[in-house]
Amino acid sequence: MRLVTILSTCTALVLLSGPAPALEKGGPVVAVGQSSKNPDKDFTTYSVGWRFPLPPPVSFDALGERLGGQLDLFVEPLFGIITGDADTVEFSVVPMVRYRHRLDQDWAAFVEGGLGLAYSDLRGVNLGSRMHFASQASAGLAHPGQSGRRVSVGLRVRHISHAGLWADANSGFNTEYLVISFD
Repeated sequence: MRLVTILSTCTALVLLSGPAPALEKGGPVVAVGQSSKNPDKDFTTYSVGWRFPLPPPVSFDALGERLGGQLDLFVEPLFGIITGDADTVEFSVVPMVRYRHRLDQDWAAFVEGGLGLAYSDLRGVNLGSRMHFASQASAGLAHPGQSGRRVSVGLRVRHISHAGLWADANSGFNTEYLVISFD
């Protein structure tokens, strides 16, 4: 339970601190997710993490321009507290690619997706393992914000599963998130 207390404190600090000044090293991300497994099991996940930009491949900028927008690469580690019909924790690290398309001088629409690894201590939902692959996709809007740091708000769908690689049970687990990031 000590880990839950630490994660709760970190989540509260990020939520109460607001956007940080612009940094070259990414920025905070917070997410609230809703999941259900069967009609009788509902879960809420509160997550906090950081987005770390990755250096793009040589032709990445040119590809973004050909698509009419901008491509970014980043890795996003997240710690989460799961509450509801079970109380537990999770951790994921997901490399992601984001495509942004400017709508006007301030606003941009984005889509992003990635595939990484997740640890979840959630039990009683037939996951078969604590280690999983995490595949996720998001869409939303981004605005530069008053501090010069881009604020992004989006909806994310995430699926975790071990793909049947190390256990017979593998029902997978879907979560829909509201995600806010400052980068």
